[in-house]
Amino acid sequence: MGNVSHRVPSIHPCLGIAPLNVIIHNAEFARYAVSEKGDQAVIDGAKSMAMTVLDLIGDADVLARTKADFAATAELSQNRDWDADAS
Repeated sequence: MGNVSHRVPSIHPCLGIAPLNVIIHNAEFARYAVSEKGDQAVIDGAKSMAMTVLDLIGDADVLARTKADFAATAELSQNRDWDADAS
């Protein structure tokens, strides 16, 4: 997600489906993910993404501000030395 956000405007929302002490990407979390609460989180996430798209395409000012905010930081992303993080 981090690298993608340097190329295109991005959001990375989180939807709670398990208690805060449960670590994601493991068997315990998977049990929560296949639950009714997990199913509802998928629906909530899809609705949130759809509503975000509607906000962007339905309001030229919101879209322009989003593009301007992204452009304001694009140069920083392009000049970043990504290989330095690998050491």
